[in-house]
Amino acid sequence: MTPRLVAVAVALAALTACGGGSAGGLTVRDATAGEARAGADVAVYFQVDSDGGDAIVAATSPAAAASSLHELRPVDGGGVMMPSDRITLTDGTTVLQPMGSHVMLSRLERELVAGDRVPVVLEFDHHAPLTIEVDVVPLYELAELVADDR
Repeated sequence: MTPRLVAVAVALAALTACGGGSAGGLTVRDATAGEARAGADVAVYFQVDSDGGDAIVAATSPAAAASSLHELRPVDGGGVMMPSDRITLTDGTTVLQPMGSHVMLSRLERELVAGDRVPVVLEFDHHAPLTIEVDVVPLYELAELVADDR
């Protein structure tokens, strides 16, 4: 992650009250999603601090009819976002961010507006399920993260 992206992520975390949660040696922090209309899909981004050796294997939310895990896979010198059956956690911090791995909430049950908080339950290979609170932010804040990382 570039130093500028780190600075933006820190500022974003301060603005969004650091959505997240923790359980048994695993901490999820800085959980954010962009604003979206009812029926749309929205990506959820966060950081996971862990000792590695685990993976996110599913996610659910009462705010969405369905959800899935996505990761960026290299294709012809670029990349394509593809559904995945797991997001492997590294020793230290695993960052789920725009243009990278994330949780996708599909067919939102309601509109998400800046300032909302949305519960998401993360399921792991080895840890107990963890419910996190995801802070909804204006889309321009997410766009700044993508632009600053280029």
